[in-house]
Amino acid sequence: IGAAVREKPLCFLSVVHQPSDLCLHLVESAKGSGECVLETGILVNYTDSIGSNGGGSYELFFYQIPVLANVVCRIPNRSRFKPFIGAGVGGVDTHLEDNSYFSYRSDSDFGLAWQGVAGVRYQLGSKWELGLIYKYLGTTDRSFDAFNAKMDGTQTHSVSVSVLFKF
Repeated sequence: IGAAVREKPLCFLSVVHQPSDLCLHLVESAKGSGECVLETGILVNYTDSIGSNGGGSYELFFYQIPVLANVVCRIPNRSRFKPFIGAGVGGVDTHLEDNSYFSYRSDSDFGLAWQGVAGVRYQLGSKWELGLIYKYLGTTDRSFDAFNAKMDGTQTHSVSVSVLFKF
């Protein structure tokens, strides 16, 4: 969920689905050249081991919940294409769960995260926009005491398509 406050706000809703990531952004914005956005979502992955040597046989559920403050700058032009770039910083709550048949373990760790974003939106009409967005999300190292494991920072690259409706 994201929010931005500017002079003369217009409100638009963007539902973004990317592999292993479903986010709902509620954004208030103006026709200016930039915005500040608070963003969150969830990234979900499954794995069957921990560590470089496998670390055992598990059925692991791994997910991250980022909370980021982003600054997004629109590149002004006179066309229907609206390119933008941005960066953000915040934290990610990382969860690891062992859902094997004979045991259940869970642990989480919260740490620093940063993000880069770039994309373009195409104005279909006065209320509709279609967008293509690239995001990079990086995190610091994590440790999970319940698993006696440490994890290097993660790097997530994603490409999304968005449909925006302004109301």
